[in-house]
Amino acid sequence: MDKISAEQVRAEVMRFWKAFNSGSVELLADLYSLHGSVFSPAADRFEPGRVAAIRRQREYANAKVEAQPANIEITLICEHAAVAYYNFTSK
Repeated sequence: MDKISAEQVRAEVMRFWKAFNSGSVELLADLYSLHGSVFSPAADRFEPGRVAAIRRQREYANAKVEAQPANIEITLICEHAAVAYYNFTSK
């Protein structure tokens, strides 16, 4: 596995929101590893990433939410892991 950069992580954040805004459950679910987990601020526990993607899409699909990230900051934890934190606005 190659060392990741802040620019790569930032690009993946943008790719996530592009998939989210597209309304495609398949595009969104494909962004998650089969073994990935998602920690939601509103949840009591984590859930599998693909389940979270489908849940989010179902929750927001009818609302026609379009979100745009801003002020993306990246903390590289090690060569292969990072944390991205940012604000986002929705239309």
